[in-house]
Amino acid sequence: MYSNKNAYALSDTLKVNERCSHCNTKYRIEPSFFTAQCTLVMQWGLHLVLPLL
Repeated sequence: MYSNKNAYALSDTLKVNERCSHCNTKYRIEPSFFTAQCTLVMQWGLHLVLPLL
């Protein structure tokens, strides 16, 4: 999946191959991935900040 197998090459950690080397399936991010991430981060942040107010 990742283009560089070395886990310590920090400059290449987010580089992903375009296709699977085994089945040739094209990799893609799910459409709602970023929406769900933003929602979870906002909820988590509110749970941490609101008790301090």
